[in-house]
Amino acid sequence: MKKIYVIFLSFIFISGNLIGQVKYDDGPINTSSSFAVNGDWNKTNISFNFMNGTSDIAGDNEKDAIREAFKIWQDYTNLNFTEVSSGGDIQISWAVLDHGDGYPFDGSNPILAHAFYPPPLGGSLAGDIHFDDDETWTNSERLGTSSQPIDLVTVAAHEIGHAIGLAHSNDTDALMYHTYYGSHRYLGSDDISGIRSIYESKSAVISNNYTCSGGEFNIRNLPTGATIEWTSSLTGAATISCSNCQSSILTWNGSSSGQTTISAQITLPTGDIVTESKDVYIGTINGAYSIKYFSTPEPTCYDLWSIHVFRPNYISGESTSDFQWGYRLIGQTGETLAPSPSYDYTFLPASAGTYEIFMRPQNACGTSMNEAIKTITVEETCFSGWAKISTFPNPATSQILIQIDSESKESSRAKVSNIEVSLIEMNTGNISNKWNLNSGQKSYTLDLKNIKSGIYILSLKKGKLITSKTIVIRKY
Repeated sequence: MKKIYVIFLSFIFISGNLIGQVKYDDGPINTSSSFAVNGDWNKTNISFNFMNGTSDIAGDNEKDAIREAFKIWQDYTNLNFTEVSSGGDIQISWAVLDHGDGYPFDGSNPILAHAFYPPPLGGSLAGDIHFDDDETWTNSERLGTSSQPIDLVTVAAHEIGHAIGLAHSNDTDALMYHTYYGSHRYLGSDDISGIRSIYESKSAVISNNYTCSGGEFNIRNLPTGATIEWTSSLTGAATISCSNCQSSILTWNGSSSGQTTISAQITLPTGDIVTESKDVYIGTINGAYSIKYFSTPEPTCYDLWSIHVFRPNYISGESTSDFQWGYRLIGQTGETLAPSPSYDYTFLPASAGTYEIFMRPQNACGTSMNEAIKTITVEETCFSGWAKISTFPNPATSQILIQIDSESKESSRAKVSNIEVSLIEMNTGNISNKWNLNSGQKSYTLDLKNIKSGIYILSLKKGKLITSKTIVIRKY
C-alpha cells in the first residue's frame, strides 16, 4: 500500500488567519529551527464546547479524546480549559468539504483538520477547530503509521496548539511539527518552550508542597518510553529511593530541614531532554521566626493583671500549620505550654518575675525545636494614681467587682461625692460605657452584659485624680 504523507503545515491563506493540515508540497513550510508564535488569548481560563461529533467513534467517546488532548497542554501551563455546553472560546466540530468557513476540506486525506489562531488573528472564528469527517477517526493509538484510521488525540492536540497561539515547528520531534506520522500524544521540548513563551509555566512534577517521610513525586503525562533521573538539591536532608523511573520517594532523614528543589531530568523517546522541577519544603520548620509583642501600657505589673499578646512574624513557603506557645519563669526549671497550638498567645502572668515567652512553629512533620523567644519582666507592684484597686474576676464575663484596696493621701482629702468610671476599648480608644459611683464605698459591681469581648482600660476618676486598670472581657 502506498504510504500517505499528511502534513501539519503552517499554510497562510488569503486571510492569513487559518492553520491547515495539507500535503507537504502544497504550501510553505516553517523554515525556523524551532517553534513560532501567532498570538495568545490574554487570559488563562479558556472554554470550549462541541458543536457535533463523529460517527466513527462509538457514543460520545470522541469527546474524551478531545479532553485528553486539552490536558496535554494544560499539564505544562497555567491554562485552565473548561468545557461548556455552548458559546465556548474554542468551538469544536466535524464537517466535510465546503463547510462555510472559506476553507473547504478535500475528502479523505491529505487535509485532516484545521484551526484558527486566537483573537484577533483568528477573526470571528478565533480558536475554533474543525475536523474533516471524511477521515476515519479513532481513539486508539496509531504508532508509526499515517494511514487510516487517524489518531484523534494526536490531531486534536496539534490543533489545540494552533488554537492557543502556536504555529508550526520545524523540529521533527515536536507535536507542532507539520507532518503527521501517527500517534504523538505528548509535548516535545520545543513544544514546551513554545507554549511557555506565551503562557506561564506549571511544573510537571506532581507532589505536595512539603514532605516528611514517604513524599511521592510523579510526572504529569509522561510519554511511553521516557526515562527520568531524579535529584534533590538538599542532599544532606533527604534521600531519593528511586532513580531513572517514573515516580520517586523522597525520605527525610531528620538531620536537617529546609527548602529543596526536586528536579526530574526527562529523556523523551525522541532523545530530547526536558528538565522539570518543583520547590518543596522538607521536614520541620527551621526558618528564623521572631515574635511580635503587644502589651498593656507600662509598667508591667503582676497586681494589674497585665495582658501580653504575642504573634509570629510569619514566614511563607514553609507550610507552617500552627504555633506551639509557652513560657519559662527564669530561675525555675520546666516550662508551661499553652493548652493548644494557635496563631497568637495571650499571656496572663501568674506571679512577678522574668519570663521567657517562646514560640515553636509546627507543620505536618511535627513541632520544630527552633524556637523564637521574647523576654519580659513582671514587677511585683506598680501602684500609682489616687488608689490601688483590684478586680474580680479578670477576665470577666457578665459583671466585674472593683475593690478599692488603698488610697493616696491626696485622694483622701478630695471633697467629691462621685467617682466617674469609664470603660475604654484598648484597640480603638472608644468609650464603651460609663458609670457614676458613690465615692464613699470601697467596692462596686459593674454590669458588663452588653459589653463585647475584648481588652479594656477601666478608668476611675475622682475629681481631678485618675487611676486605671486593664481588664479582659470574654463572652463564651
